[in-house]
Amino acid sequence: MASRANPRESERRIALLRATFREVGEKGFSEVTLDDIAHRAGVSKGVTLYYFESKEHLFRELFGWLIDSIHERMRAAVEGVGDPLEKVRALISVIFPSPSKNRAFFRAFVDF
Repeated sequence: MASRANPRESERRIALLRATFREVGEKGFSEVTLDDIAHRAGVSKGVTLYYFESKEHLFRELFGWLIDSIHERMRAAVEGVGDPLEKVRALISVIFPSPSKNRAFFRAFVDF
């Protein structure tokens, strides 16, 4: 697997994760191929396999990346908010955005 220390390689990994997320959001896990992901990311299937050893590995990484992203948004939403009720409101707005905004996430989450 590629080194995570190289910023360009980190950017490529993130681009592949985002492409995977979009593909799963549109097609569902079982219908997405590595070729689909590579095409959306603008790379070859071989590049995808350079960063992720298999489709399953890529999907495990995607799930972790999604959870980490949500956690970071939750932390940012409550940062600097002193009132406990306002913290709860801020968390709710992050956790439960409108269905149209979060359609891709829920499709990916349910498929996992």
